[in-house]
Amino acid sequence: MKIYKYGLVFSEIQEILLPKGAKILTVQCQNKMPYIWALINEKETTDEARVIAIRETGSEFDIVGEYIGTYQRLDGFYVFHVFEITKNDN
Repeated sequence: MKIYKYGLVFSEIQEILLPKGAKILTVQCQNKMPYIWALINEKETTDEARVIAIRETGSEFDIVGEYIGTYQRLDGFYVFHVFEITKNDN
């Protein structure tokens, strides 16, 4: 097992490819960009799409999903909350 990071874009809904069975650990900014860190089995050869929802504090929220974490941009001026959702939830 290893921990890898995966970049996010500034979009409310996005898909990222992770090795099958990966466990998402956290979300944080590094060098002013958001990343997800996940525990993966490096021997897994099959990727799966995972749907990530990002919502800014105070925005409309119609997503049901598992909370991953919160990150800040511009020294905390913007605060975003990140969830993993199933494709049927969006």
